[in-house]
Amino acid sequence: MSRHLFDCDFFVEEFVILERNEKTALLVTELERTLGSCCHNKNSYNGWTQIQGLTYRYPVHYICKDGSEYKAKYYFYDIDLDRVSEMNYKFGTNQLFVGEGLFRILELLERRFDLDFEKLLAEEEKRSQEL
Repeated sequence: MSRHLFDCDFFVEEFVILERNEKTALLVTELERTLGSCCHNKNSYNGWTQIQGLTYRYPVHYICKDGSEYKAKYYFYDIDLDRVSEMNYKFGTNQLFVGEGLFRILELLERRFDLDFEKLLAEEEKRSQEL
């Protein structure tokens, strides 16, 4: 998977390099959907329900398999799993590369707690096939 965009390792101790493949990329997209769904605007108002302040899914930008950029407000469509690390949130002229950040969080968890997400995902897949 691509890591060329990110030159912010100055604050990170030596990382265990997480195996970046289809399974871990799908895990990162699932984590992003969870994270992106936790956005809240206290100044929004729904006139239909009379509710002040609404939670919504923050739109994430990503690259499709055909190379085009897509902004997802709900679900991923045709995402290029080799470019999940490039998923990003845009804030004016700033970008938060949430895909890369989530890969790094998984790497930190592997290192700190002696986890192996590749092994855990394989065990999960095996259990689901047994059902």
